[in-house]
Amino acid sequence: MSQPELRYSHLFTISLTIDPNFTDVGETPYGRRRIVTVTGGTFEGEEIRGTVLPTPAGDWMLQRRDGILMLDVRQTLKTDDGHLIYMSYRGMRH
Repeated sequence: MSQPELRYSHLFTISLTIDPNFTDVGETPYGRRRIVTVTGGTFEGEEIRGTVLPTPAGDWMLQRRDGILMLDVRQTLKTDDGHLIYMSYRGMRH
């Protein structure tokens, strides 16, 4: 049986603008919840480019008690030729 092969290709680079006045939801059983609003931005790659639509878009961050920052980002992209793309990603920083 052959091993699966991971392939990577760069789709685009994204640049976001955010509202510096985030919403501090407060402490939860899992840590401190903050919501940062994405107010716009742009993305560009070899075959795709466009803008990041303003709200609703944001990062529902969770600052865990162990110092890890959990990211939960959701946004809508609009390509230069008018197509809409819903994009979400999760990650963590420490």
